[in-house]
Amino acid sequence: METVRAVLESQVLGVVLGFLLSWVLQWFSGKKKCKTHWAALSAEVEKWKEMAEGYLKDDVVAPLGRLPVSCFQTSLPVLLAEAAVAKEELSVLMDLFCQVQSFNRGLDMTTDLYSTTLVGREEHKQQLKMEDVHKRNRKYAEELSTREQKGLCERAIEIIGSHLTSWRWFQLYFKPRQ
Repeated sequence: METVRAVLESQVLGVVLGFLLSWVLQWFSGKKKCKTHWAALSAEVEKWKEMAEGYLKDDVVAPLGRLPVSCFQTSLPVLLAEAAVAKEELSVLMDLFCQVQSFNRGLDMTTDLYSTTLVGREEHKQQLKMEDVHKRNRKYAEELSTREQKGLCERAIEIIGSHLTSWRWFQLYFKPRQ
């Protein structure tokens, strides 16, 4: 009887240890996955800031480049699924992303107006529209890049940076889920 009990105890202990080991491995895997997505967001936000500052400095009305959005579109849904983003953080990140999309749309509009002007149709009206869109794009770029007023990029960089530190990871994974 005691042998059967000892065997059962060792089997239960083996199952519990196996469960704990698989949970720990899964936890580390999720942590690594989230950290990679935060790093991708960080790189993209830095690029947005750099390109917005370049747009302001160079003062080109219709540049060829657009702000990239692929990392944001890929990484944010994964981070949301992993419950790795707080509500306040999401609000800042979404404001930033909306600003980037507006900036890109403005650049597309400017390019369209510029190409129409080159063809020669209603040149004066098109020029006025293009200047208006260019002013709006400058406003968007300033909101993305300003350091003094904590522009959207600066605030997002702070949020993302807090997720790339080890203490933040400890808090994230050991806080009670609601």
